[in-house]
Amino acid sequence: MQTASTKIILSETTDSGHHLAAGDTLQSVVHHEIKELGQHVLACTVTYRSPPNIRTVPGAAEDAGDPTLQTFRKFYKFAVIFIQDRNALV
Repeated sequence: MQTASTKIILSETTDSGHHLAAGDTLQSVVHHEIKELGQHVLACTVTYRSPPNIRTVPGAAEDAGDPTLQTFRKFYKFAVIFIQDRNALV
């Protein structure tokens, strides 16, 4: 999560031994208290290794020496215009 003044990692999975079968999914749910007004960007990065017999996407390789190592990124931008005081709810 990135704002004009901060950048923090909300979740990181680095289990290199994790394998997903075709059709399987991996889901990660994160919670983060928003404390700053303004523009925010949630950046999601996925790095994966494709089977050697699959044709890879040109330019998507993480390492030019290993075309099976692929990465894609997705950015979600949103504006925070109001932050409710959690103490007021108690």
